[in-house]
Amino acid sequence: MNYSRRNLSQLSVFLAATLNTLALAQPAGCVIVEQNSAIYSLSADGLRAVGAWRDADGITKVFTWGWGEGRCDQAWGEGLEWAVLVGMSADGSVVAGNVLPDDSQVNDGYAWHGEACGDMRTPGLDWLPGPRNFITKGLSGDGLTVYGKISHSGLNGGLGAFLWRPGTGEVVELDLMPQYWGESITLLGSMNSDYAGEIIVGTLYDSTFFTSAAVWDRMGTGRLLPIAIGYSLNITAAHGISRNGRYIAGAHGVSGTTYATIWKDEQPPELFLLGSPTEYSGLTLIADHGRMGIGWHGQQAVAWTRENGPENLVTYLARHGAPLPEGWNVLNVTSISADGSVIAGNLRRSNPTRFLGFIAYTNYQPCFADFNNDGGVDGRDVEDFFLAWESGDLDGDINQDGGTDGGDVERFFIDWEAGGCGDS
Repeated sequence: MNYSRRNLSQLSVFLAATLNTLALAQPAGCVIVEQNSAIYSLSADGLRAVGAWRDADGITKVFTWGWGEGRCDQAWGEGLEWAVLVGMSADGSVVAGNVLPDDSQVNDGYAWHGEACGDMRTPGLDWLPGPRNFITKGLSGDGLTVYGKISHSGLNGGLGAFLWRPGTGEVVELDLMPQYWGESITLLGSMNSDYAGEIIVGTLYDSTFFTSAAVWDRMGTGRLLPIAIGYSLNITAAHGISRNGRYIAGAHGVSGTTYATIWKDEQPPELFLLGSPTEYSGLTLIADHGRMGIGWHGQQAVAWTRENGPENLVTYLARHGAPLPEGWNVLNVTSISADGSVIAGNLRRSNPTRFLGFIAYTNYQPCFADFNNDGGVDGRDVEDFFLAWESGDLDGDINQDGGTDGGDVERFFIDWEAGGCGDS
């Protein structure tokens, strides 16, 4: 394929005139849902969330929250003394978390699953009691698979992990893969599953704290993620997965340096630093297009984009129209929307110590001008885009609507015709 810039310019003008342009669903800005609150997970569009807050009497209440709807406290019900919601389905209609019956000796509670803004007193409520301690960490995007940690009395006191499908009652324990060094499994956050719960990511630990990034299928069968080509050291960690299951975010240790890491389609990973090589670099969350993620460099929260590289998260949010409240530090980032424009997490302030949940609606949009990621914007990007687009390859679905169509072409040429991405 050979395209002149003039012809491409004419094509982009035509497409812009005939197709709907992209628009944000909400204005940029930082939303504080409630004082003394925590946010744990977002819906795919970022317009709904789950969390907890503490009222003036010191009572912790779990809630769902929706843009334009506000907070809805979840009713605990009789016989429960503690609850937390940590997972939300892609459409925001189903939530999952943990509950602790008041006569239980289990410290961290049982897995729980139900409708958003529901009532834990509802007859037939889905919750998973058992002889071991099931600790929910998240919910698949379709709302049908709960996943989390499970305590064991053996295995050197380590932690395993489980999948639970409330509709069928099926419980699957993830394979520890002792043929490698799996003495325990760690799942760190609410975005450890793809949309359908077919892929779960996490990290295997052994007794000496060597780690290995791994994935498991819906039957609990595991496999290790590959290490970077040319390296033999296998100290890796998988922290999060995009909802479409294509990108896995984590860390990869090489010769005393820890790199932020992205695995695409489970191929050998891309490694990059988020700052000085003497401090830890790692990604914990990744958007569906793989061009934006959240991670940590040392003790600093970092936003990474394909266009601009790493940036202090506080600076990044202010630059993208969603400044955080002054005097608060980022404690953690728990979830992002599918397109990476919405970021949720928790803040901390000292003297006296206070916590605050936030949802940042930014004006960030991924930029696809340098489609092949070779560092330049030229005709080769056009050729590579159309090769993917015409073959129906997932890389050609740049607007993430599930298919390759005119909307993807329009979006690509908006970025390409501008000659770059500026401050995306």
